[in-house]
Amino acid sequence: MEQRQEWGEWYAGELSFDEETRDRLLVLLAKSSQTLMPDCEYCQRKLKRLVGSKAAIPIYRRCECLGATQEWQERTDRRQRERDKESKKQWEEKRLKHAEDSGECPSSSVGADWHGVKRGKDGQKAVDAVQKWTGALCDGEKVSSLYLHGPRGTGKTTLAGLVIQQAIVGGVSARYVRWSGLLYDIKAGWSDKKVSDPMVGLRTVKLLVIDDWGKDMGSSWVSQTAFDLIDAREQRGLATMYTSNHPIKVAAQRLGDDKASAIEDRLSGNCEVVALGGKSHRG
Repeated sequence: MEQRQEWGEWYAGELSFDEETRDRLLVLLAKSSQTLMPDCEYCQRKLKRLVGSKAAIPIYRRCECLGATQEWQERTDRRQRERDKESKKQWEEKRLKHAEDSGECPSSSVGADWHGVKRGKDGQKAVDAVQKWTGALCDGEKVSSLYLHGPRGTGKTTLAGLVIQQAIVGGVSARYVRWSGLLYDIKAGWSDKKVSDPMVGLRTVKLLVIDDWGKDMGSSWVSQTAFDLIDAREQRGLATMYTSNHPIKVAAQRLGDDKASAIEDRLSGNCEVVALGGKSHRG
């Protein structure tokens, strides 16, 4: 390959090619199955010149010896990997754009990254734990649910969005909901029978992210709804990520007294708990 490039440089100089034309020639040599060298660089066999070529320089057909064939196969495989990578990147960008437009992931996470916010040692440790959990889930490992809690404005929703985005890119079916918004949608279905039950898909999706868990004071109906969802997903062995301003016990009590203890027991026994401390990053 290096000899081929050297021949290209020599021909470009002999024919007084400008820099742009020379660069195009070298790129062509890197991709083409043809060569400017009269002899094979592997077996030194004389190569067959292509007849009828309109090029200003002689062009020879690639040798079919083992060395030349292996090199060409490696170059072909490398170009295919590059095309696949580019295709996957385009798919990811399209899928993430759809997730943003449809509300599948929170807008605060768009353009964010895992380490985009300066945090203290404990805060960074929490972020690393969330990222590690997400990676294990996307790799197909069996993971527990995740309970992320911390004060307002510390970036819990942004982290939830990053989890959703990584799941989407990793081919994991995922849903993001705000707890108060979910309750509103359920109630809307009571008066409008055309509205489908939002709980149906949430019971079976591989990853469910519930944001602002326990934010508003609940009732017996709210606590029962929360327990039923937790139980349905637990029975199926599905992972759920919760974000909350409160620890598990406090959030369970805020959901409603009827099932508070049961909800606390389920989450405490089945969640990896991550505390995200620090001050609010909002203005």
